[in-house]
Amino acid sequence: MSRVWKKFLGKFVEPLAYMAYGMFAIGLTMWSGTVVNQGTGIAVFFIMIVIPAFAYLIRDMWRDAKREVEWEVTGKVTEKYKCLINSQQ
Repeated sequence: MSRVWKKFLGKFVEPLAYMAYGMFAIGLTMWSGTVVNQGTGIAVFFIMIVIPAFAYLIRDMWRDAKREVEWEVTGKVTEKYKCLINSQQ
């Protein structure tokens, strides 16, 4: 398998995994809300969707901050990223 196919499949499979997880979490939330009770459904929703989404946002913000600090220290900012940095300030 060529490197292009590996990159393509890597980029293709990740969103599919997120969608499958989201559908599973929503289905489990609906099931637990009807079969067990509504409070359990709400708890499952927060555990399966809200908390991982918040953790993903924190991780993404941390990576962006780390990248910007590395750019400031090394001075290795390409023109593409200079435009992004200037638009965010």
